[in-house]
Amino acid sequence: MIHAKTALWNVVKKTIPLTLFVNVVSITIAFGFYALAFRVSLAPFWIATAMLIIAVVGPCVIVLIDRGQSRLVSLGLANMIMVTAFYFFFGVVFFFFYLMFAPLPLYAHAVGLALGITLTGYWMAVTARDVDRALATSRFVQQAFED
Repeated sequence: MIHAKTALWNVVKKTIPLTLFVNVVSITIAFGFYALAFRVSLAPFWIATAMLIIAVVGPCVIVLIDRGQSRLVSLGLANMIMVTAFYFFFGVVFFFFYLMFAPLPLYAHAVGLALGITLTGYWMAVTARDVDRALATSRFVQQAFED
């Protein structure tokens, strides 16, 4: 059984290796494709490196700020960073980086980025609505967390 005071630390211990792996792969892909193969820019490499730092340092900072209280907001932020790291891997490295840095006609850059940004915004709005609905109708949060 997991003690409530260590729940956040247990989440962070699980997320850091996963996000570290995914972000190292992102850095490798960003450098390999955009710096070596396309020879267009090192910007994807540096952006992926920044994401790696955020994905590893962010949850650790949250644990330090939380001070062993394992609040719902702290657990949510730690998990959000992990989800963001995975979205970065699949959505940014393979889609947005390609449309921003690959040698394509200008209209392909513009249309692809506009569609990607629109769909991402829609996905975020639908997710926020679903989370709000679930929190409003569920008694789990009141029973499980004392914020």
